[in-house]
Amino acid sequence: MMKFKIDCRFAWMLIFIFGYFFSHAQEDYAEPKLELSGYVKYLHTATFTDFNPSTLHDNLIHNRIDINWYPKSNWTLKYGMRNRIFWGDTKKDSPLFDEQLEEAGNDYIDVSFNLFQGQKYLGHTTVDRIYLEYDKDKWNIRLGRQRINWGINLIWNPNDLFNAYNFVDFDYEERPGSDALRIQYNYDYASGFEFVVNPDRSGNLWSYAGLWRFNKWNYDFQMLIAKSDRDIAFGGGWAGNLGLWGFKGEFIIADDLDGRHTSYSITTGVDYLFENNLYLNIGYLYNSI
Repeated sequence: MMKFKIDCRFAWMLIFIFGYFFSHAQEDYAEPKLELSGYVKYLHTATFTDFNPSTLHDNLIHNRIDINWYPKSNWTLKYGMRNRIFWGDTKKDSPLFDEQLEEAGNDYIDVSFNLFQGQKYLGHTTVDRIYLEYDKDKWNIRLGRQRINWGINLIWNPNDLFNAYNFVDFDYEERPGSDALRIQYNYDYASGFEFVVNPDRSGNLWSYAGLWRFNKWNYDFQMLIAKSDRDIAFGGGWAGNLGLWGFKGEFIIADDLDGRHTSYSITTGVDYLFENNLYLNIGYLYNSI
């Protein structure tokens, strides 16, 4: 039997987007600029496993909607939502498929929900971008759900504390976002400071982090220190060239708050672009136990 349910929990976000700024947008712009973009795509997946003699077939229709609004000089309001329809064997054989989608995020405000579902299909929506941005001179400030990308390497990113993602999830180019306040100060083209506060829904595991970026010896370096969930972390990374090859790396060292366990992770890699535009990337990751 078909179950159909629509949840309107994201309505407050639409009110937030179009509420305050409509009454103040005329101060700098005669006509505020609004940009709307998006796409629709389809993905079929065939899965072969040793424990199941049958091939699993799944289908996904993925729709994205992005809205950028520039109500005043130096201000941007960003809204992005991801709508997906799943159907196939995985949904049929996984009774908890819908709950796993609901619990996939670590957001302070839950705006991920199921639109409708049946035995073999599911419609799911999530708001993965909604932030207010102020950008002027050397300062950039963002408040809301945003992508905080501190990773340098292509495949593994120990420095990506806030938005870790699966490299093989090639259907999600935008990558997930985090609910956070981020303040950036750039004192030249390749150097600056960042500070991030990421609240926790329970109120007990807020994360705080600072990052310093700078350029030296024709290399871009970064150093970070953070209180991330239950850990105190220190890390860094670099990006430059060895001859015609690109050379990148990251590391992180983390101690739990009780001081009982120290873990560390380091990754490095080289890449090369051939004349025929063939791209080669070789990477290595080491994680402590």
